Amino acid sequence: MIPDFGSDNEIDLHLKDSPTSEVQVYKQLKKELPDSIYIIHSPKWVSRNMNGRVDGEADFIIIDPNKGILILEVKGGRIEFNAISGQWYSVNKYDERKKVKDPFSQASLNKFALLEKWNELTSPRKVRVPISHAVCFPDVDTISGKLPTNAATDIILNKSKLYSDYIYDEVKKVFDFHEKSNSNSDFTKNIFEQVLSLFKSDCNFKTSIKADIKFGNILIEKVTTEQYEILDQMDLNSNMCIIGGAGTGKTVLAMEKARRMAQEGKKSLIACYNIELAKYIHLQVKDEENIDVFAFDVLAEKLCNKVKSKDGAELSMEFAKGKSNPKIKEDFYNNQSPYLMSCAIDLLDQDDKYDAIIVDEGQDLTDLHHESLHSLLKDEKNGLFYIFLDENQKLHSNKTMMDISSYPKFKLTKNLRNTEKIHEFSLFFKPRIKEKG
Repeated sequence: MIPDFGSDNEIDLHLKDSPTSEVQVYKQLKKELPDSIYIIHSPKWVSRNMNGRVDGEADFIIIDPNKGILILEVKGGRIEFNAISGQWYSVNKYDERKKVKDPFSQASLNKFALLEKWNELTSPRKVRVPISHAVCFPDVDTISGKLPTNAATDIILNKSKLYSDYIYDEVKKVFDFHEKSNSNSDFTKNIFEQVLSLFKSDCNFKTSIKADIKFGNILIEKVTTEQYEILDQMDLNSNMCIIGGAGTGKTVLAMEKARRMAQEGKKSLIACYNIELAKYIHLQVKDEENIDVFAFDVLAEKLCNKVKSKDGAELSMEFAKGKSNPKIKEDFYNNQSPYLMSCAIDLLDQDDKYDAIIVDEGQDLTDLHHESLHSLLKDEKNGLFYIFLDENQKLHSNKTMMDISSYPKFKLTKNLRNTEKIHEFSLFFKPRIKEKG
């Protein structure tokens, strides 16, 4: 249950301002539905389509890993519908009638609003998911008369169904009613987890930080909607390239994504070219478990030393030799260091590798750096690999940046550090990078 308030008394306390009908349904769904099903109470979301902003909310969303998504609208009291006026009413125990919105239209509209959100987050793929809607009348025993054309008994959970010992069977009947319209959809385990992440993911941005390091000050003043949307996109893509100018919050997003993955139990690495940046990031995430932070060449040396006892003694010696020779410094760090690291990775145990890797300031790394880092994933095909970069901040203009053509690209445009006029001026000189979608 999301949110899960615990005992009935705690539920009553937390939902004291909610309609009694919703509290009834909350308790019953929590009690009777299997643990494999997630129930989200009172979720709200916002998305955009070609017509502008789309707001959505539901009394409950039920996510069944075997069936799909169900939007559930709840209306308490005795329910009446006037066919002439098209008006719905809720009648309380004192026979007081109150106009209410059409519950079937509400459920249907919010179903499509949630689809808009899903399509926005999965663009350009737009994976179709099975999504259904239903209405719950927890105080209604029987239904008499003819239902309006947008309603059906199969998508109504009345009191007898809600309090039945077989409520899950009743919920499955709702999914079955919509089965034909959902016939071309897909709901794999991965998609189920992506849908669930819309409502289950935590977000924890640390308070304002000011750090003086060689390449400038980092000042976090605010978190924009754009940054939250990028984090949502990252939940739905195993590989991504996030592009942004100075001050758009790339490093903050990189750290937040690493925290999220670490909290999910994923062993994560943040890698960058600049040692001072690595030190700064390490200070911010040092209290988090499952996160390592290294400048690339520090990591390469560490891995070469790590495999000394596994036929890797020569690698360690070669690295020390190249590092100490100023005549070949540039060639060593651009070519030999990533090559030696790749050789060391070949000798590593699987447990020494990572579930997820984030590259910050990726404009300073070459294809060789990229290949060696990618090989450090436990699962190179399905592992998580994210790159943050700004081409205008390359430390070494004579180096060829890594090839990012195969990555879905997303741009950060909201500036959090520079003044607006400086930011607009820098955008004028920014090279165009083709985006997917």
